Amino acid sequence: MRKILLVIALAGFMVILSGCSPPTFVRTSVANWKTVEFRPGLEREDAWHRIADTLAKNYDIEVIDKESGYIRSGWMYNLSGKINENYRTRVIVNIPVSNDKVELKIDAHWFDSSNWIPGYDTLLLNQVYTDVQGSVGRVTR
Repeated sequence: MRKILLVIALAGFMVILSGCSPPTFVRTSVANWKTVEFRPGLEREDAWHRIADTLAKNYDIEVIDKESGYIRSGWMYNLSGKINENYRTRVIVNIPVSNDKVELKIDAHWFDSSNWIPGYDTLLLNQVYTDVQGSVGRVTR
């Protein structure tokens, strides 16, 4: 009897979880940009190639424009390595022409059964920030 109750409780819990957004999703309509300053002596051209290579290793690049310094991945429909049609994310990178920094953000959308809710994903934002920081960022001591 306890096993049956446990199975029913777990099934109910999974149904409840399937209707909730991921814990890393932050609902907002305001962009949450993070900035990485280039390490000293790193030229924009070299930084551009390093950043593009870093992103291309993990994401399908949908738009890339070297002149404007813009890179955007396609939408990714996965969550913790599993396909999830109710959650999508993409990476957006901007390298201003006159600066020695890169700006990045993550767009995330959660589908609540009728609408896409905009926001960003904290886990993915930190992951991309760490990757880019390691590629072109200043070294901290």
